[in-house]
Amino acid sequence: MTTLEHLPTGKPHSPGLMGEFAFLLCLGILPYVMVASLGGVVVLTGICLAQSPRDIFKRLYQVGFAWLTVLLIVSTLQATYVGEASLQLLNFLPYFLVWSAISGRLLAHKYPWRLMERWAWILVLGAIPAFLGAGAEYGLKRLDPVAFPSLLVALPPLDWLYTGVASDPRAYGPFDSPNTLANYAVMVLGLALGLLMMTLERSSRRSPRPAASASGRLAQSPAFRIAALGLSVASLLLALYCSGSRNGYLIALLLFLSSAFLFKVQRWIRWLGFGLVGAIIASVLTFGIGDRPVSGAWVTQDPRVYVWRLALRHFHASPWWGKGLGSYKLLYDGSVPGYTEIPHAHNLWLSLAAESGILTTLCLTIAIGLICYRVIRQWQQVQGVSADLSLVKGYSLTFFAVVLFSLFDVTLYDGRINLLAWLSLAVLYGFGQGLGDCRVSSRYDPDDEKIPL
Repeated sequence: MTTLEHLPTGKPHSPGLMGEFAFLLCLGILPYVMVASLGGVVVLTGICLAQSPRDIFKRLYQVGFAWLTVLLIVSTLQATYVGEASLQLLNFLPYFLVWSAISGRLLAHKYPWRLMERWAWILVLGAIPAFLGAGAEYGLKRLDPVAFPSLLVALPPLDWLYTGVASDPRAYGPFDSPNTLANYAVMVLGLALGLLMMTLERSSRRSPRPAASASGRLAQSPAFRIAALGLSVASLLLALYCSGSRNGYLIALLLFLSSAFLFKVQRWIRWLGFGLVGAIIASVLTFGIGDRPVSGAWVTQDPRVYVWRLALRHFHASPWWGKGLGSYKLLYDGSVPGYTEIPHAHNLWLSLAAESGILTTLCLTIAIGLICYRVIRQWQQVQGVSADLSLVKGYSLTFFAVVLFSLFDVTLYDGRINLLAWLSLAVLYGFGQGLGDCRVSSRYDPDDEKIPL
């Protein structure tokens, strides 16, 4: 198998192999036990910070996140509700450190591509029960909409894991909103597509060396991996339908269409993808999305227009520093027909502009835009070198999914969405900084690496 082999670029920025295993565990439980998962990531980030504080802060300064931190703090000090704005800083500042720690680990790791592949597999396979559970929730709500809420309250651990609204016919899964479930699903879809294309490209070039054990041979089998990824994609499409999220369906279609041109695949696979997109569109037109029939009112009567107007009024009132993070819901004046409360502006950039000002919004956009620009330049240099490049493209689709979703909703304040977004951005940053500067070895096989979890 032709793949990418990388040389070490520095000392590790993690607590070693146990730290890598702990991070995998945090990613595996991310959809289900968010507090424990994020708490573990914070502890690991703290260890990295204690080991290499200069490296982590230098990276934040070079990219621009240090300046963004200053702007966020200044905006918070001038906020209408300083307490709420200070609390909302937790949605940004800790994740800057997490991003820098993950980026440093990738750049220092001897085999960064293997590390990224492990993360992708654990995220994709680990989310399958959550998506299947959302489908079961959707069905149970229709079998007995009266008994189902009582069931959730009476049966532990369902009463602890379920944070949705049992009386709402839409599926929530382990999330507190159907839209958050849909956002997580399309982000996982990006990773699944990357792993699928990587598996297909590897299998078409050379079969991996057979493992000694039967379980090892099964795990290395392309057929087994494709079947597992197929189950993942099917389960997340089920969750998308049950969530009733129009944004989720639209973004899933865009990801499928993007994959047809982003990845190097055989013509029949591309046409199979087009057929899948056609089937999804036909099902939406026929059955709707989660019992929500297709209607022109989705566009003509969308309350987001009123929500965006209110955000623009807040921005015009305080364009430089905004009203303060989290202030939108507190300043809501009831101007959106039929809604007594609105939590946010349903557009990340409008929300940031209204709450933290134009300087903060531009700084964040430019910093992330420059990272993406370097990724595109690196792509052009190593295009066609390895099947492993499909993995980076999968992470790119994951980040692309959350960016698209943020145009019509703000689910980034959910810790699971936030962590997955910054993890994807860390992978893209690492690739743009030199993970693609490598030598090609046709004899190298990642399955030969004797590195435990």
